[in-house]
Amino acid sequence: MALPSHHADMVGASEPSIALAGTRTTTRVTFLDSVRQAVLARLAGKRPVHAHLNLEHVTGSGLHGTYQVFIDVPAAAGTAAPGAAPGAAPGADPGTAAGTPSGHAPLFAGILSTFGVRKASQPDGPHGGSGITTVLDISRLIQKLHEERGWDGHHLDVTLVPEVPPGKKEPMPAGDLKLGRVSVYYS
Repeated sequence: MALPSHHADMVGASEPSIALAGTRTTTRVTFLDSVRQAVLARLAGKRPVHAHLNLEHVTGSGLHGTYQVFIDVPAAAGTAAPGAAPGAAPGADPGTAAGTPSGHAPLFAGILSTFGVRKASQPDGPHGGSGITTVLDISRLIQKLHEERGWDGHHLDVTLVPEVPPGKKEPMPAGDLKLGRVSVYYS
């Protein structure tokens, strides 16, 4: 018996080509309101909406560490500093309320592993240089943003924080690690 297929629609995306620094990096995903509303209307009452965060075309030539991925509501307009968590105090821990504009701890979405990035980034390799893509299920986090944080559904801040390897004092250097785009799909 075949399982029913669920068509996924992209409802939002970041600007392209995001360089990951050796510290935390934040990018804003802007939702396409007309698409988001159409998908929600199509799915209304049928089943819960599934939301997926795509970290697309991760490329780089060196060895890179692992990144924790967090989502949160955006800061007030005009307060986001490029490459830093909006509204965060310098050096603030992204896992605490002090590190976010909402006054809540950011929501942990998952891990971006960079295993295989170097090989997948080689233009003459089997991936043609397109890198890797990681997909994280953020369905319950989107629901939590709406219910507990009054999220309006128009923008989402995604923060990537390098993990410190066991036995080390600092994360691995990011080098030339880049994300092609961050996108959100609803199905």
